Amino acid sequence: MLLVVLAATFAACQNKKADAKAHADSVATDSTQKVDPTLGAMQTRDFTATLAGPTSAGVINEIVVKKQEKATQGTYEWLKTYPKGNNGSDMTTRQKGIVKDTIDTKGKKIWVLHKGDSETVNYFEVHDGKIIQLDPSMKKTSESKNFVFKEKKAK
Repeated sequence: MLLVVLAATFAACQNKKADAKAHADSVATDSTQKVDPTLGAMQTRDFTATLAGPTSAGVINEIVVKKQEKATQGTYEWLKTYPKGNNGSDMTTRQKGIVKDTIDTKGKKIWVLHKGDSETVNYFEVHDGKIIQLDPSMKKTSESKNFVFKEKKAK
């Protein structure tokens, strides 16, 4: 009887170790960004805009940028939701990549969004709780006023 109790206790301890290792492994693989303590706290900024699209509801855009406080590079995720765009159901596409800080010739902060492994690049001026999409030469155009993303307020 004592042998059965010892075997059960040993098995339970081994399962706890395996569960802890699996959890640690999943946390490590979920994190796409290395954190450097010298660069400050990780910050998440979330911007939204409803832009013209194929239906009268437009396309709901959300850009989430994650980077450390003093870092010049981070990650982004750009979600585009087409209301009723897929046979009457909402359809969302996702783009992920790297965001880099730069400064234009006038001293304005610009985010350069590099899409994954492709050569697709988007430019945004960062200004007072909003980001404004720029053309490929990092300039505002007459259409820029239609591409303003406002920062969501933290709840």
